[in-house]
Amino acid sequence: MTIRFRAAAGVAMRVACALAALPVVAASGDEAAPPPTQSESKVEQPISQAERLLFMSNHMERVAPRRRLHYAFRRDGSLEPALTDTVDVDVLAADGATGRSVKVRFLSKGPGSASPSLPHVEGNPALLLYLEREIREMARLTGGRPEYFQRRIRNALAEHAQISEATVTLAGHRIAARRIEIAPYVDDPNRSRFEKFARRSYVFTLSDDVPGVLYSIETRLPATEDAGKAGAMLLDEKMDFRGEQRVD
Repeated sequence: MTIRFRAAAGVAMRVACALAALPVVAASGDEAAPPPTQSESKVEQPISQAERLLFMSNHMERVAPRRRLHYAFRRDGSLEPALTDTVDVDVLAADGATGRSVKVRFLSKGPGSASPSLPHVEGNPALLLYLEREIREMARLTGGRPEYFQRRIRNALAEHAQISEATVTLAGHRIAARRIEIAPYVDDPNRSRFEKFARRSYVFTLSDDVPGVLYSIETRLPATEDAGKAGAMLLDEKMDFRGEQRVD
């Protein structure tokens, strides 16, 4: 299975490959389970609509060179100190018929911050770097292996994603969007090993009317099972599109 995000190297490429090409394998009872065998790796699962929208669509083709996609990032909740930061994707030039060369500044400091330069990008790199950070954060918080959490997210997108139509606001105008929601760890057979974090869920909001397609990503971790959207949160994190600017 190939994807439309072709970086020569770097964390974004690793995430893209892990999420879009990793075979769906049932979780074992061991977080440190061995990788699938060669024969298992050859078994391809049907590509889900969620995977197509997130990883196999050209998000960047309508973004002109010398433009910057600007995102705000915030973290609230009782789990860790509050954080506000920014994410910028600078489109430097067209790269081939469909790609873009980009420079990304993903957060200015702290775990997960990165500043890769990437050739021939078609998928939005802010999305992939956000997921890379999430996977590393789950590994840090639980002591588990990043590969395990990659696989759980891959399973959720392939088999359990909920997709709905939505309407969001951009520059004062209401625009059509799609929301993709996953809760990768709710039914995890190893849930008891990281029960505190098992309610972690993700909401991806995409719109063709947004430059770079990505409108927002949200990570939510309620403090209790029945906390709901208005209840106490261990973690409430969001990266959302704030505008497009010219880069000289």
